[in-house]
Amino acid sequence: MDEMTRIEQSIHSERRNLDRNLTELEQQVRSMADWRTHYRNHTVAAVGVAAGAGVVVGLLSAGSPRASGERAESPRESRERGGRAMSALAQLDPRGRASSRIVAAWDDIIDALVGVASSAAIRFVSQHVSGFEEELANTQSMRSGSTSSSTH
Repeated sequence: MDEMTRIEQSIHSERRNLDRNLTELEQQVRSMADWRTHYRNHTVAAVGVAAGAGVVVGLLSAGSPRASGERAESPRESRERGGRAMSALAQLDPRGRASSRIVAAWDDIIDALVGVASSAAIRFVSQHVSGFEEELANTQSMRSGSTSSSTH
């Protein structure tokens, strides 16, 4: 009977440990699935990913009809509107230096945002997916090898 009591106590102890482990695991899974936790722990990465996604969505939706029911601008109207803005700018800066600087500045800003978002996304995925960095390095080396071989 003494041995039976020890076995029952051992079983109860193991059940308590399992319950504790399951509760802990459940909390970890919930925190991994909660975007707020990721934002709290990786604010810069989350902002970078959001900015990059915003840029991508903005670039993809440029020229698409508006959701509010407004008539989409035709390419000709868009050129005319842009032309009016450029001609106003040309009157202020006849050599076009300002417009080329503005375009260059926006290109730099977009490149920087995409770079930050890409770096943050790579760091984030690397932390959560084992083997990702190695696979990414392989892919990049294959891509750079194919571009260098195609240029020769």
